[in-house]
Amino acid sequence: MLEVIRANDLHEDLHVRLIVFVDTDDGGLRSREPVGYVIAPIPTTRYFESTGLHVAVSSWHRTADNAIPARVKAAANYQNSRLALLQAKTDGYDDAILLNSDGSVAEGPATLFLVRDDQPMTPSVTSNILEGVTRSTLLSPVPESLGVTVEQREIDRTELYVADEALLRGHRGRGHADPVRGPAARRRRRHGPLTAKVRDAYFRAVRDGSAPHPEWRTPV
Repeated sequence: MLEVIRANDLHEDLHVRLIVFVDTDDGGLRSREPVGYVIAPIPTTRYFESTGLHVAVSSWHRTADNAIPARVKAAANYQNSRLALLQAKTDGYDDAILLNSDGSVAEGPATLFLVRDDQPMTPSVTSNILEGVTRSTLLSPVPESLGVTVEQREIDRTELYVADEALLRGHRGRGHADPVRGPAARRRRRHGPLTAKVRDAYFRAVRDGSAPHPEWRTPV
């Protein structure tokens, strides 16, 4: 049974999902119009705040730029992340991290940030990642709260195992940042000090009316 919920009846954290599609009768792949859209407010919660996500490196590779560009936020791209998540769940993990076709770290179903020797880092935009709002949003509070810029570069798989801290900032229905304990054999307890500062700065920005970045907050 389909339950219809009015947005005005919701008083909690929401993920507002906007889907734009070509509404054509013949189903032709070349169709460009007419264009329709669906807006769905989905209640969400902040989870894994105390223990963090236990993640694994997936055997599925991130979609290559010359196949289906990962930097485009398209519904078809979600199948790649979905396969990785299903495998991770089957193997007893919470989530997954995908490598690109070159064997370097891409992302999970969320944007990945690592900390090594007090230096935050994240895969570059040429690593087959979603070059989206979520990623650019988190790039702001890091230098503001830590006083250090995020290094954007190619990241080797083995750096996942030697990193001091790890953070997944979600674009798969998550509006928050989850500490990572993993991948595989290396498990971290809770989130590290730099990760905690970034999370606090982010939540202040999106919840506190006096916090920086008022452009991130739209009264409804």
